[in-house]
Amino acid sequence: LSMGKYSVETCAAVIDADADDIKEKGFKDSCAVVIGNEGNGLSTEIVGKCQRRVTVCMNGNINSLNAAMAAGIIMWEMVN
Repeated sequence: LSMGKYSVETCAAVIDADADDIKEKGFKDSCAVVIGNEGNGLSTEIVGKCQRRVTVCMNGNINSLNAAMAAGIIMWEMVN
């Protein structure tokens, strides 16, 4: 996404082992993360419009988080 002289990286938060682990790959200074709801996540169309796919890797058999919790974890990683 480019807004004049500003460039914002767009990331789709997904549950996918092939997506970038938020702990492994950093975020650009200007970044927007799109998060879907708990039941359906993001549509394929929205994910396809984002430049990157990111995920919160979890241990054990856990495979999903509440959207607000996921957003908090992702934002924490974005600023640290």
